[in-house]
Amino acid sequence: MNFFCKHGPALDGDLIYRKDEFSIDFVQKKTNTSEKTYRTDVSSISIGTLQLEVSMKYGEVLFPWGYFPFARWINRSLTPPIASSGRLFISDAATLLAGGTTSLPDSTSWSTYIDCSSGWLNIGGEAPGEFAIEFATNVVASLIGERLVGLWLKPKWINV
Repeated sequence: MNFFCKHGPALDGDLIYRKDEFSIDFVQKKTNTSEKTYRTDVSSISIGTLQLEVSMKYGEVLFPWGYFPFARWINRSLTPPIASSGRLFISDAATLLAGGTTSLPDSTSWSTYIDCSSGWLNIGGEAPGEFAIEFATNVVASLIGERLVGLWLKPKWINV
């Protein structure tokens, strides 16, 4: 699965962790009226139970969502990468199934780390990225070449 970036504004919204539901959600700001952010004609890339919403029409990775229990997260000090603002795309979006989910290759060995003092989460392998892009508010992708090697999330924690 190959990814590429375009510079520009990240998708504006609120990244939320719903503690009582063990879930991540992204709530778009009402100012986002672009058709590419509507939840039609989409697919998902899964990293365990975490999903990355993908617009099938544009091949754009929009935001994370899904069941994401914190029971196995590892507490450690984290330093998020310096990220450029932009958009993240998948080169081979035609291989995704509309309305379905495709697992991200090599992500089964990824761990999730949390820095309780800063609120940052890091999902990924041990390899640091060569490049980081914030493609949605408080959602950063780490890449090595065209390969996604990690995600950095800083959600707002709420109880339902």
